[in-house]
Amino acid sequence: MRKNFGIAAEYRKSHAYAASQKRLTDVATNTNSKKLLKKTLVMMRDNYKSMNQPENFNSIDQLIKENWK
Repeated sequence: MRKNFGIAAEYRKSHAYAASQKRLTDVATNTNSKKLLKKTLVMMRDNYKSMNQPENFNSIDQLIKENWK
């Protein structure tokens, strides 16, 4: 999962947000690490902001706030 997370981060740096989201979705659904899950959700949220998708941004942001206070 860390490899996919790293690839997603590289995609994000290249402004390939949709490709990053695809990798992050895989990480989020398959990881057993809460720390990696939080980092994944934070990057997903930031990607949604960069893609100007406020509804998705707010959904992920709320999920993060509810689970990591």
